[in-house]
Parts: sequence; C-alpha cells; structure tokens
Amino acid sequence: MASGLPGWENLGGHPWKIYEHTPLVLALCQVRFPTRLSVNNPGGAVAAFQDAIASEYPETPPSTQNVAQIHILGGETQVPVSPLAPPVVWQFADRKGDWVVVLTQDFVTLETRSYNDFADFLDRLGRVLAALVETVRPPFCRRIGLRYINEIRADHMEWQRIIRSELLGPVATEPFMSHVVQAAQQLVLRAGEAQINLQHGVFPSGTTVQPRPSERVEPAPFYLLDIDVFREASADDELPMDPTQTCTHVQTFHDTISEIFRWATTEAYVSTLGERCHVPR
Repeated sequence: MASGLPGWENLGGHPWKIYEHTPLVLALCQVRFPTRLSVNNPGGAVAAFQDAIASEYPETPPSTQNVAQIHILGGETQVPVSPLAPPVVWQFADRKGDWVVVLTQDFVTLETRSYNDFADFLDRLGRVLAALVETVRPPFCRRIGLRYINEIRADHMEWQRIIRSELLGPVATEPFMSHVVQAAQQLVLRAGEAQINLQHGVFPSGTTVQPRPSERVEPAPFYLLDIDVFREASADDELPMDPTQTCTHVQTFHDTISEIFRWATTEAYVSTLGERCHVPR
C-alpha cells in the first residue's frame, strides 16, 4: 500500500480502518484531459464509451447543462451559463443511482454516495479509465484529483470531543464554543508535486452536497471535512493517460486523505464509527 504524499505520510501513526458508520457523504475522482470535441456528439466516442461501461452503469439520468451550481461554505448559488454553447454533459449511473460516471469534452468523473471501501472505488475507477482510453483516447491527463466530503453530525457530542483543538481554533475555547453558529476555513497546502485543498468548519444545518430528490436533508449542525487532493500536469511534470499510473496517483491521494481525516478527528469520535475491518499498511 502507498504511504501518502511527501510530508503527509504519517500524522500520528494511527492504524488504518474501514469504518462501519462513515461520515463520508460523497467521494469522487476527476481526471481532466485536453478537449476532445468528439464527446459533444452522441455517436462515435460517446456511444462506444457508454457501451464499454454499460454493464455497471446502464442508466442515463438527465444532466443540467445551463446551470452551474457553486457550493460556497455549505451554501449554494446558481449562476446562469450562456445558453448559446452550453457544455455537453453525459451521465451514466448504476440502477440505484449510487454510482455515477460523468463525461464531458475535457474530464471524466467517478462519484459515489454509497462508498463501501477504497479497493472497490479504485477497481471501478480503473475500469472507467480503461474505457476512456479505448474510446475517447485523450492524449494525456491535465489534472488528477480525489475528493472526499465528510459531514460529521455531532449527535450530542461537543465539537472539541470530535475534532482536534488545533483544527477547531477559537471554536475550541470559550466564549466561542458556546455561541458558535457557523465557522469555516479553507487551507491550501503543498504536498510534493500535488496540492491539498482542505475546507472545514461548523455549519448550522443542511448539507454541502446537492441532495437527491427523495433524500431527506438533516436539520442538525455538522462539521465539514472536505479534503481534495490533486496534481496538475505542467511542461516539466507530465501525467500520462495511463489507467494504472493514474490509479497509483489516486491510491497515494487516498492514503493522504485518510491520514488527514484520522489526524483531524479524536479517538472518542472514531470509537463511535465502528470498525468493519483493519487495513494493513
């Protein structure tokens, strides 16, 4: 198993576990590539890509093409996009809608709200990327990113018993502790050739993820741990469009995200999640 990005390999040496009750509400991996105009046409490359993944993702839910949804500090702002040339977005989902593949002319995304374990996620990603290489044939990657959005519900525990005081900052002290309604921070961190974008903080209710039509939104406060690790290509840092190499990068990103999550949360909170299995390093 990979050990994470340089400088972030070991934030305390905690054992790695697969939790029974994870606070993860959305996991996604996005691979960006040079624009492939063939993806704007429903035939050709898109039809071949759909056929290649149809056994796992047979459904084609509708996509919104003229509205961009921007999540800022847990809120949502809708920004109209010019209807003259809206981006073509293709979505392919499993029968339950828990797993979705999004394809556009310059990226492919695998996302899930039904995360089981990383091995399953990585296997699925590898198959999606293999189908992409075979049908769309992008020449190289522009960006590889893995993002885990966690929404931790307090469930009558005080925040200082859930989140490390170093991350909570003033929220861990009085009088802020007793009166905080919302507090958020964004950290952009170096990690060798990659970067880490960490958004975190207390929110009064709702969710940072667009709810599905039948999904009930929790009214209780939550703590957001949104961890996005990514690497961008440059003239001196090429990222070949190779499923095996890409999955190796994603594995390293996952290990780093796991380290940060475990560092950020307390033993008292982690003990409430349950342990499905222990993951050897």
